[in-house]
Amino acid sequence: MDLVGAGDDVMAVVGRHWAWVLAFGVLSVVAGVLVAVWPHITLIVAAVIFGIQLIVNSVFRFISAFAAPAAEAWARVLAVIIAVLSLIAGLYLLRHPYFTVAVLGLILGFFWIVAGAIDIFTALAYRELPGRWMIALLGVLGVIAGIVVVASPVTALLFLTLVMGIWLILFGLITIYRGFTLMRAARGGAGRPSSAT
Repeated sequence: MDLVGAGDDVMAVVGRHWAWVLAFGVLSVVAGVLVAVWPHITLIVAAVIFGIQLIVNSVFRFISAFAAPAAEAWARVLAVIIAVLSLIAGLYLLRHPYFTVAVLGLILGFFWIVAGAIDIFTALAYRELPGRWMIALLGVLGVIAGIVVVASPVTALLFLTLVMGIWLILFGLITIYRGFTLMRAARGGAGRPSSAT
């Protein structure tokens, strides 16, 4: 078999999907622009989706509490309690979405503080650790970032959302370029006759 011709055939087959790759890149760019331009709305939408998920979860747990025929009484009661709590939490989050954003920011901030403190302790405790100064530096930066996020969780999440939007734009542009590359490969492969030996 002619290896050059076989390679052209493979590129032609792969290149047939260039439209999907290109469309995915365009959608990523559009999503990135929307997230970067309206980070407040992005966070609110995420909070609303989380609240809806809790409500749906409560309905599922309530139904499953009575659908299982072999369930013990205490298991049914526990499932109903969890369902009620999930419903209350979901309704509260839908009514106060900024509360959800603030809580998520606080969780992220405390995580960075704890993780940074562990990195600092590790760097100080193990002197034979290679590159421990870099670990200590990352730990200090993590603690500082965590304190900033805890001090202003909503603002910090807005900044992170903006960064995510920029990343989506860059990812989309790269994907669009890849789509055009596949399109050229497909057209080039289709224009060359492949021969078998």
